[in-house]
Amino acid sequence: MLGKLIKHELKATCRYLLPLCLILLVLSLVTRIVVSLEVFEGTLGIIPNMAKVTYIISIVVLAVAILLIMIFRFYKNLLTEEGYLMFTLPVRSDRLINSKLIVAMMWTLAGIIAVIVSLMIAFATPESMKEFFNDFDSFMAELGIIFSGKRTLLIIEFFINVFLGLINNILLIYVSIAVGQLFTRHKIAGSLIAYLCINVASELLIILIIVIAANIMDVSIIEVNTIPDMLLPLSIVITLIFNYVFYYATYYIFRKKLNLD
Repeated sequence: MLGKLIKHELKATCRYLLPLCLILLVLSLVTRIVVSLEVFEGTLGIIPNMAKVTYIISIVVLAVAILLIMIFRFYKNLLTEEGYLMFTLPVRSDRLINSKLIVAMMWTLAGIIAVIVSLMIAFATPESMKEFFNDFDSFMAELGIIFSGKRTLLIIEFFINVFLGLINNILLIYVSIAVGQLFTRHKIAGSLIAYLCINVASELLIILIIVIAANIMDVSIIEVNTIPDMLLPLSIVITLIFNYVFYYATYYIFRKKLNLD
């Protein structure tokens, strides 16, 4: 059943987000062509700049669209009149959350890939790519020196944190929307208030935990060596805990406190 829910969610979101991804790639190609031409002089010199601005706007539009559609689909599909149908399906509430979360992550990663590919289409040249890889090699070598052979561990921990952080951002939105629907009136405003409160509280709690952990382990959080040894591993653990709390809170509200009126 989860597969069917994911398929349905992909079908519903593809009609909006897939064209935006394609438009971004087309605009990156147009930007590449316009910028490479040397016929725009004088007053016409504004055209390459307009192409670049349009391309940048398309990146912003894609990012905002992914965020808004993710929020819209979760709220409208589960917490409005459509929710009466969704919650009568022979499927557990966690499967509904999972389908939304998985598709939201898929589109987030797809958006990141689309932006990276479009940047390469728009601006990459053999010379710039060679320079990029040279700089990258120098950066990696510098990391190896700074972190005393813990470079690989640092990179792995970094990407785990990024991945878990993306999930965390989505689940934070979900739990805020779930809390907001507990309000009898002004549910959207309640969701915004819940988001701000939960976000600020979690950030303060994270800082407090890191400071306490540093004192217990008798290390300084400003020392470089603490990044792969303490800060990133601790961040992974904290994010996993917050992800679980946000997910379970959303699931609990849907199971026990659902209010679609």
